[in-house]
Amino acid sequence: GVNGPKAYCYAAEAFRLPATPEDPMEFTQVGFERFGRDSSPSEDAEAFALVHEAVQACDIRPVAIATGDLAVFPAFIDALGLPRVTGDLLKSGFRQEGGVRGLIEAAPAPIEDDLLPTLEAKTREEAEAAFRAALEARGIPLIGTRSVAEIIAGLRGRAAAQAAGGVPPEVREIIGALAAVNCTASEAADQLDAIAVRHGLTKAHEAIDRVARRMELICELLPDVKAICGFRSGFGRRFTYYDGFLFETLGANLTDRQPIA
Repeated sequence: GVNGPKAYCYAAEAFRLPATPEDPMEFTQVGFERFGRDSSPSEDAEAFALVHEAVQACDIRPVAIATGDLAVFPAFIDALGLPRVTGDLLKSGFRQEGGVRGLIEAAPAPIEDDLLPTLEAKTREEAEAAFRAALEARGIPLIGTRSVAEIIAGLRGRAAAQAAGGVPPEVREIIGALAAVNCTASEAADQLDAIAVRHGLTKAHEAIDRVARRMELICELLPDVKAICGFRSGFGRRFTYYDGFLFETLGANLTDRQPIA
């Protein structure tokens, strides 16, 4: 911030679709937000410790803590030195449920003939009109959360990635190895490092070092959590405004869709 770092705390009513029939739709949520600090493993560890202490203050004993780091996958993709359009397609695929699997199992599907006029259109209006005409000809209603502009941008990305040569076999192998990382949080950096070393991805080491240092600091602050902390490479990638360290604290008799913190 202009006048230095600031922190804000809140306690307010929140609304969320129930994960189970017994869950309330409205509940009290407590949290804090920090602004103006540098992003670092020590800041992550301190925030993690504050949340863990708050949970303990509520007399709740966590049974598991799921962690992830959304900076790791993009770091690996950048280290591969792929054409930008291909790298962007891979990064956006990682954000989508099932997107990683689709990228591993098959090349991007060729653009269908009836969608080519959408890609060849000179203006945005012409592209949207051509796309809607193609949907109407197929008898497909436009239903979903993505706008026509977003869908067309995705089609252009696929076409550009194909023109750049698609996703090479070695990249598929690396993506598969990353997707398979599901271990204790203390083992995460070693498993990620093994993938990077095997494929000569030296530019990924900075992101991996952050994962290692963060967990070292967390264990120094909270030695007892080491036994219940896991790491999953695909954890928490749904919302695009998350871009770094993420965690969820789980309590007894609750599903992984009902995190306490």
